[in-house]
Amino acid sequence: MLKKLLLLLVMAAILPHFAVKAQNTSNNENREADRAAILADIEAVTQAFITLDIEKIHSTHSEDWRGFIESSDSPIKGINEYMRANQLPYPPPPNMPKAPASLTANITFRISNFDLYFISQDIGLANFILEFIRKTDDKITVLTKYRISDIYSKRNGKWIQTASHTSLDSNWVNKANTEAFIPPQPLQQQILKAREAFWGAWFTNDRSKLEEMLAEKIIALEENSSDWKNRETILKGAKEFAESGGNLTKLEFPSTEIQVYGSTWILYTTYLFELEQNGKKIINTGKGVETYVKRGDKFINIGWVLTVDK
Repeated sequence: MLKKLLLLLVMAAILPHFAVKAQNTSNNENREADRAAILADIEAVTQAFITLDIEKIHSTHSEDWRGFIESSDSPIKGINEYMRANQLPYPPPPNMPKAPASLTANITFRISNFDLYFISQDIGLANFILEFIRKTDDKITVLTKYRISDIYSKRNGKWIQTASHTSLDSNWVNKANTEAFIPPQPLQQQILKAREAFWGAWFTNDRSKLEEMLAEKIIALEENSSDWKNRETILKGAKEFAESGGNLTKLEFPSTEIQVYGSTWILYTTYLFELEQNGKKIINTGKGVETYVKRGDKFINIGWVLTVDK
C-alpha cells in the first residue's frame, strides 16, 4: 500500500511537467505560416520607420500596446502613448511631409539572431537584433543597432504587435560613442523639430521652454558679439528682444547636416530668419554649428557658434 501511494505521489509530481512540455511542443509545431507572417510584419514596421509612414506604424500596433522604447523611462501604455513617445503625430496632419527620397535611398535594415517562440497558439515571442544600415557602393555603415523583444497576439485571425521592449545594443553603443553615425529619419526629425522649437522659444521669449532646453553650463559664440554667452546672458537677450517690439515672421534652415556621437548631436546648418521691427522687415542669413545632448526624449542645447553672411 505504501509503495503504491509513493508511486502515485511521484506520478502526480512529474506528469504536469510532461504535460507542459507536450503543450509547448504542440504550440510550436507546424507554425511556418505564422512565423512568416510575424517576420513580414516586423519587416514592414521597420521599413515604415525609415520612410516615416505614420499610418502604417499606427496600424501595426494594438490599441492596448505595452512596453518600452529606447528613450522611455517608464512603461508605455496604449497606442497613443506609443506614438507620442516616438514623436509621431497621429493622425498625421494633411501637409505632413514624407521622408525625402534623398535621405532614405541608401538606408535599409537587417535582422539577425531571429528567434520566435509561441507561448500559446495565439501568442508569440520574437527576439532579434535589428540594425539600421546605410549602403553606399561596397560599404555598409551601421547607423544604429537594437535588441528587441516583441510580443505578437493573434486577434481576429491576424497577428499584431501587442507589446515590445526595445533597447540599444550596449556593445554597439560603446563603439558608437567614439564614432560618428547618421541617425535614421525619425530621429533626424526629432532633433530638427527640437532645434526649431529652441530658436522659436528665444525669439518669443518663451522662458519655460528656454530653461528646459538650455544646459546649465552652456557656452555660445556669435559673430556680432565679442562676449561668450552663457545661460544668464542668453535668457537676458531673449527678454530684451521681446521688449524691443521685434517679431519673428520667418524661420528657415535651408541646409542641415547631422553628426551623432553617443548622446551628443552636432548640427551644421545654414539659417534664415526674418524680423519685423518698427515697421521694417530685416532678413538675416548665416551659418552655424549647434550642439545638443539627448537626455531621455529631450534635447538640451549645450552650445553654438553662429556666423553672419556678409
